[in-house]
Amino acid sequence: MATPAVGSVFSTVPADSTTVPMNSTGHRVCLQQFFGHWWPPPIIGHLIFHQIRQPERIRKTLTQVYANPEAITDELVELLHRPAMDTGAKEVFARVISAPPGPKIVDLLPHIQVPILVLWGEVDPWTPVSGTKHFEAHQDRLAIRIERLPNTGHCPHDDRPELVNPILIGWLQQLTQG
Repeated sequence: MATPAVGSVFSTVPADSTTVPMNSTGHRVCLQQFFGHWWPPPIIGHLIFHQIRQPERIRKTLTQVYANPEAITDELVELLHRPAMDTGAKEVFARVISAPPGPKIVDLLPHIQVPILVLWGEVDPWTPVSGTKHFEAHQDRLAIRIERLPNTGHCPHDDRPELVNPILIGWLQQLTQG
C-alpha cells in the first residue's frame, strides 16, 4: 500500500497580506484595500458589484494578473462571471470583502510540520516574489521547495499550467516515495 502524500502547497501567497485572496480575480484584495471593512450604502454597493461582475471587467482584471494572455479565454471569463449572476451573489461578495482578515502566513508557518511547495509567479503584480522570504526563513527546519516561475502572474496554475503541473506532480511523487 502506498504511503499517503502529506504536504502543503502555497501558490502565490501574499507576502505581507493577512490571507490569500478569496478569488482568482483578486477583487477581495483590491476592494478591501479601498473600502477597508466598510461596505458602501446599498445603492453604491449594487453599482460596484454590477460593474465588477461584467465580463469585460473580469477580462480586464485578468489581464492585470495573468502574464500569459492566451490563458485568458472566454471559458475562463465565463467561469468567473457565472457565479456572480447567481441569486445572492451580491450579498456573498459584500460579506467576502468586508470579512475580517484571516491569519497571516508569517504567523502560520511556525506551526506547519509538513513539507511545503511554494509556486510563485515572478511577475505577480499583487504579491511580489520577494514574499518568498517568509518561506525561506523556515527552510532550515522544514522541507520547503520554492519555485519562482518566470513570466508567470498571480494565478500560476491557470497562467502557466505547463510549468506548474510537472513541478506539482514531481513534488507529490517525491512525497509518496519518501
